[in-house]
Amino acid sequence: MNTELTKIGQKIHDVRKALKTSAIALAEASQISRITLHRIEKGEPSVAISSYATVLQALGLSLGIQDATH
Repeated sequence: MNTELTKIGQKIHDVRKALKTSAIALAEASQISRITLHRIEKGEPSVAISSYATVLQALGLSLGIQDATH
C-alpha cells in the first residue's frame, strides 16, 4: 500500500479523534460516504485524491505540498 496515503489517512483519523468528531459527521461535512471516509483513513489508493483533499479541508488541514527544488 502507498505509505504516503497511509500517513495522510492516519493523520486524518488522529485529527478527527482529537476533535472528537464522529466519522459520520466528518463524512457529511465532506459530502462523502462514511465508508469512503473509512477507506481514506486506511490510506486506500483507490479513493480519488479529491476526496482526500475534501476531508482535509473539512478538518482545516492541507496536504502541505512543497516545491522539491527548495
